[in-house]
Amino acid sequence: MKKARVICLFMSLVLFISMLSGSVLAQPDASVGSGCHSVDAQRALDGSAKMLDTAKAVVLYERNSDTMIYNYEPDKKVDPSSMAKLMTALIAIENLDLNAKATVSRSALDDVGIGVVSVKPRFSPGEEVSVEALLYCMVAASDSDSAAVLAEMVSGSQSAFVEKMNQRALEMGCTSTNFTNAHGLYDENAYSTARDICRIIDIALENEIFHTIFTAKTYTVPATNKADARQVETSNRMMNERYLSSYFDSRVTGGKTGTDGKNGRCLAITAEDGKMELLAVVMGAEAVYNEEDPNILEAFGSFEEMKVLLDYACEKFEYRQVFHKNQTFSQYPVVNGANNLVTTPASEAYAILPAELTPEQLRWEYPDTVGTITAPVEAGQKIAHVEVWYGDLCIAQSDLLAMNAVDVYVPQAEPDMPANLHEDSAGRLIVRFALVLLGIVVLGFAVLFTVRTVRIASMRAKRRRRRANRRRSY
Repeated sequence: MKKARVICLFMSLVLFISMLSGSVLAQPDASVGSGCHSVDAQRALDGSAKMLDTAKAVVLYERNSDTMIYNYEPDKKVDPSSMAKLMTALIAIENLDLNAKATVSRSALDDVGIGVVSVKPRFSPGEEVSVEALLYCMVAASDSDSAAVLAEMVSGSQSAFVEKMNQRALEMGCTSTNFTNAHGLYDENAYSTARDICRIIDIALENEIFHTIFTAKTYTVPATNKADARQVETSNRMMNERYLSSYFDSRVTGGKTGTDGKNGRCLAITAEDGKMELLAVVMGAEAVYNEEDPNILEAFGSFEEMKVLLDYACEKFEYRQVFHKNQTFSQYPVVNGANNLVTTPASEAYAILPAELTPEQLRWEYPDTVGTITAPVEAGQKIAHVEVWYGDLCIAQSDLLAMNAVDVYVPQAEPDMPANLHEDSAGRLIVRFALVLLGIVVLGFAVLFTVRTVRIASMRAKRRRRRANRRRSY
């Protein structure tokens, strides 16, 4: 019997512990208070499982709602290749006048190196070119010569400019990036991450000049002292139908390519779908070459895998507004208040959510206990805080403010009557009393008169009956 009791006690203890642990596991992870929001978010809205075939690192970010939708190895260090030109462009824009003229030096061209495949416009030593033209050639056409010329113009030398690049990267929060040159040609000591590249582009796009250059499809380099006008086109096949039409995607609004035979291909794009403004980075994608002739490129790798990523984003997710301006949210009673209190979110909030999501799949949490609200309350005063959770991710949060003011309740007092009104009322009361008394007296006399009249009539009737009886007896 004693043994049975011990077993029962043990089983009860196990059951209690399992229920306790289950309840703990069901709670949201407090470490993700920012949820999937910001480039720094350590958890993506839809996870980090491998989706693309060859890419070494991937980030899919939505700028309007500040949502990290998906990532794969976002902090893996990868050769940035020509992604380095994006930092070169931003620093040049921040330090140079677009109309200023740069003279192409032999040292700048030599820095790129002999044997490097050059793209248009192929500048010559001594050629005078505007900063604006160099920027378009560098970002759109990925021209390395332009990057070297701009680096010299800003800092006087490539090495001094590289120091400025790395310092600016740290200021942006890029702690896993190291640039070794201005153009991104291969160097074993150069590295960055998909998250850092996304961060650099996201910040740089706030600069209007950078945004214009990043989204340009073509640019005409004005005639110089050594050449006629030349046209360059973006190397991003997803933006330009003049290249392979199979890669063109009307959703893509901007982009920068990068390639190096040792570490695959990189591609960063911006794209729009409805209200979504996507920023996607693919690094280290592998190209496919013809088996019989390795000089024939059959697939870029970066464009194909970016298309898969873009389709995934646009088909599976939607941009939704969670909090609205002047939205009526919750109503609270107010102690000693003249009326109840209605709350409204402090600001609008937007989120990227699965397209098939229903409101029932969202959870509303109030981490701050409201407690007792006592009058007076001012309009705009913070009352509570609300968080909206999707699974174990907080997708939106806001303070709740008083939408209306609440004054202290003051009971209504009986109004004072004027003295003469009191006197008039007293006189009227006496008159009414006298009239009532007179009415009672009159009524009494009427009753007595009626009773007397009835009695007299009754007596006369009796007398007549007696007389009649006597006559009959005779």
